[in-house]
Amino acid sequence: MLFRTPLLIAASAASLFAQQVATVQVTRKPSGSAVPGDFMGLSFQQNAALTFFGPSTAGNSVLFTLIRNLGRGTLRIGGAGADESCWNAETAPDPSECQYYLTTADFESWCAASAQTNWMMLVGVNLVQNIDPGAPAYILNEITKGFMPVLQAYTKASLLGFELGNELNLYATQGYRPPTYGVSGQITDLLDYSQAFKANSTTASIALAAPAYYDPSTSTVTNQLVPVIQGVTQCNGCSASNVGLVTLHEYPLNNTPAPVTVGQLLAPSLLTQETQAFGKAVSYVNSMFKMNVQIDETNSVSPDPGQAGVSDVQASGIWALDFALQMARVGIRRMNFHFHEGSLYNPILISSSGPGLFTDQVQPEYYGLYAFNAAKGQRFLPVTVSAGSANITSYALSTCATCATTVYVINKDLAASGTVAVHLSTPATSASYVQLTAPSLTSTYEYVTYGGVQFSSTGALTGPIQSTPVSPDQSGNYTVPLPNATVTILTIQP
Repeated sequence: MLFRTPLLIAASAASLFAQQVATVQVTRKPSGSAVPGDFMGLSFQQNAALTFFGPSTAGNSVLFTLIRNLGRGTLRIGGAGADESCWNAETAPDPSECQYYLTTADFESWCAASAQTNWMMLVGVNLVQNIDPGAPAYILNEITKGFMPVLQAYTKASLLGFELGNELNLYATQGYRPPTYGVSGQITDLLDYSQAFKANSTTASIALAAPAYYDPSTSTVTNQLVPVIQGVTQCNGCSASNVGLVTLHEYPLNNTPAPVTVGQLLAPSLLTQETQAFGKAVSYVNSMFKMNVQIDETNSVSPDPGQAGVSDVQASGIWALDFALQMARVGIRRMNFHFHEGSLYNPILISSSGPGLFTDQVQPEYYGLYAFNAAKGQRFLPVTVSAGSANITSYALSTCATCATTVYVINKDLAASGTVAVHLSTPATSASYVQLTAPSLTSTYEYVTYGGVQFSSTGALTGPIQSTPVSPDQSGNYTVPLPNATVTILTIQP
């Protein structure tokens, strides 16, 4: 692995003498709920999870180490692969839609991964098969006779819930349902499964998630999401427990003609658009149904395999961190960054040369997910950023008005570089910062560091994270360097 410490130190030193590119004003008044400890998660295509995790007897131990590095989280095992996967496929209502054949080896691989990482599973079930009255019984047979016995055998594995289908709002365009399929059809599909699950003693107490919409807009929330959840939970004879978690997906720039650019991925307008859609979803779902919203599948650029020079470079790590912090701020309960076999956007590139023989290469995006750790357990503070035309965002968090404060300053600009002055509304004392940095937004994994170190082939950091002390000036400002393609994470003591 190439390591560019001298270059990065030189860049940081030079930035100390650069012009100030932004000021950040932080009001020490935390509000809202604390960022959940299991906020950051990962998502895997169900028909490729065994390939990523490895068999239960020869699992991908480095991957499991890298997952544990992210703290607590959820393994979402679903995606389009869940709607293509069948157990005992010859008995499926529509065997022609079975593109992958689940076996006990799949279930054992998933449960072993959960046990090794201590992450809960959100497991997708095939809703495409619901084309005749026998589908719910067929799926329950898969769960109760196939999956659940394996889960019970892995005492350290745990289950968050089952997700009913994948991206129901695309079923008509994908040919799974007729062109007239809409809200009423989705309600029927979800009720068929949810009522069957709740009537079965093995699955009755397990949470169900839906509808896994693809890239919802504000109008989707109003015209589809709310009526569907209402129809499933509040209809005559329905139970509020028919769905316990609302799941949504997000792939930025999905309608943008290729090739997508770094500038488009990091554009402020994109984050504004996502904030409006997901903020509305959280507000409506929380207030109307007393449920949480989880973005259980997301990544930088779709369709697969992503965009070279965007999905696999430093820009993706900066985007991932910025997006995650903003979604946590608007009240999203959890996020799962997606893996698709062969995709450029995978946070970790995984290959295998035989049973138990894996190569796991950390990508720039993984560093962004790792940098999110500093936010967990804290509540957001009001922040005002003055950056002129520079594309710089900032987030501040603390556990109380007089506690230590964490400030993220994220440089998403294509060229700006310099220093940032951070000012708290009430005085504090000493501080220090670490940086997620690379020479440029298009730098590949070889040049990305967090606190001056990288992740090795074992999944561990190559050394201790380097932290730089900084003191306030007479005005109470903490001046920190912010080179281009860099995130500075400032921790200010009380």
